Amino acid sequence: MNEVLQDWFQTALGVDYAGLFAERRIGIPTIRLECDFLAPSRLGDTVAFTLTVQRIGTSSFELRFECTGQEPQDVRVRIRAVLVTMSLDDHRSVPIPEDIRKAMEQYCAPSQESREASNVKEEEAK
Repeated sequence: MNEVLQDWFQTALGVDYAGLFAERRIGIPTIRLECDFLAPSRLGDTVAFTLTVQRIGTSSFELRFECTGQEPQDVRVRIRAVLVTMSLDDHRSVPIPEDIRKAMEQYCAPSQESREASNVKEEEAK
């Protein structure tokens, strides 16, 4: 999970992950982690990870990781992680920096409200 997170920060968000710690003095510890193991993976299996942002708060954010086999519907593991931005100097939470927040917003999953509104529109169209 950490490798997926680091790659996401570097590649997708365009944020220097090491610089976040070393220069900006911001850590992002995981404060809650839930895993659902749905199917086994075997030695030699090729798997893929996807990541979506479920929620962005003031200083915390919730991510959903999904590990699949070669077919997207072959879900092996679902992970829910809540992370918080914190100062490495005083170990207190700090607001998510604006550049990171804006970059994360591109990866937000549709909210339940927007899914429900979409379903209502589909029903009305029938």
